[in-house]
Amino acid sequence: MLRAEMPAVSIPPLPKGNLRTRTPDSTVGPPGWTNCGSRLVSTKELSKMWDMPESTLRYWRCVGIGPVYVKLGGRIKYDLADVEAYVRANKRKPSVPAHGG
Repeated sequence: MLRAEMPAVSIPPLPKGNLRTRTPDSTVGPPGWTNCGSRLVSTKELSKMWDMPESTLRYWRCVGIGPVYVKLGGRIKYDLADVEAYVRANKRKPSVPAHGG
């Protein structure tokens, strides 16, 4: 095609601001939140939340216990909804009532 015969193509303008700080159009809410509204946290963040060493969470993943996790691009993330479900599933009632003294 000759240049004069090429159809005109409209290219939308790029958004203003730094592209690195922009959240992708496919996400809703602040960074770290997925489209379905759940929050993903790292092993480090979860270990701080639970006041537990990161190594314990790594060990749990290796032996198949602990909360469900996802691996995204080689990084381990925990969905807080899954973490809360794990906590609910592991609630225990004392089998022997405490005696007041």
